[in-house]
Amino acid sequence: MNQIVLTFLIAICVVFSSSCEKATPERIFGEAVLNTNLMSGFAGNGMRYQLENPSVKLTLSGGTATMTRKEIIIGQIHSIEDAYETTKRLRESDDNREVLQASIALYEYVLPVYRKEYHQLAELYDSNAGKPELDAAYQAIANNYFKGYQERSASLIAAGKPFAKRHGIRVTWDVRTSPSP
Repeated sequence: MNQIVLTFLIAICVVFSSSCEKATPERIFGEAVLNTNLMSGFAGNGMRYQLENPSVKLTLSGGTATMTRKEIIIGQIHSIEDAYETTKRLRESDDNREVLQASIALYEYVLPVYRKEYHQLAELYDSNAGKPELDAAYQAIANNYFKGYQERSASLIAAGKPFAKRHGIRVTWDVRTSPSP
């Protein structure tokens, strides 16, 4: 269900982004900063929770079925790729350069991990791997990528705060939506 809502929200963002010639500061902030919330839980407990508690999907017969972990990861990859492409299409200026570059760097850091390590983790789940193997895969992702993710995320926030302030965009920062690893 979460994937359906997420896909719908991204579709709205794409339609909105293609309907405007010049991006407003609010749109730039939304696309470059807020849309990175799609990565919330990366290399931490948030993504683990999603995989351990998969959503359900509608079936052709009108019922529901649990999503495979591969479907979850593929949906996550598509959502992040769409947001990344939208951010890359924004026109860079002296005013927004820092926030756009920080956002793009964050996307470019996480996407390969979703495509490889998280995809492999999903395959482990879908093949009924044991808890020790799953735990080792989670730990490897956290050990290899969490620090880099935090650094890039902090750079984006450091660029986003003054950008939002310059343009009068009201934002509540430091809201925790998922636990750290």
